[in-house]
Amino acid sequence: MDIDQFLRTGAINAILGNSDAPLFKDNNYLFYDYEMGRVYFPWDLDTVMRQDVDVLAGGVGGQVDFYTDVMYSNWKDQYIAIVSEMVGTKLPLNAINNEIDDIVGVAGTALEADTYLDGTASGAAASLSGWWSTRFAQINADLAAQ
Repeated sequence: MDIDQFLRTGAINAILGNSDAPLFKDNNYLFYDYEMGRVYFPWDLDTVMRQDVDVLAGGVGGQVDFYTDVMYSNWKDQYIAIVSEMVGTKLPLNAINNEIDDIVGVAGTALEADTYLDGTASGAAASLSGWWSTRFAQINADLAAQ
């Protein structure tokens, strides 16, 4: 097992609010072993950005704790550092909001014509930005509690 890569995979899934992936559930990911090591791939991302998943404890239905029991007993500090680095420098809130704005700028007309979109492209963008603002506050609170 590539511990660092697994922790990073778990961290990004937790940040995205993906309650249906490692570290909190034992399904919906694939891995590939090759000469350079193991690579994890997400699969079935239907729960992304829907729930408020505690980045350290999970807290969703069907959660398993054997990952965190084993991983956190040895690598919890490393995992916390990875999550902190991701939200602090690698994937900060302003970068996410800029990307949302760019998407609306490029695809806004198509989004406005989408019959499955509930509302407007700018409204959807504002809702998504609001979710991320709330999410970052929750993540920072989870990290501060440690």
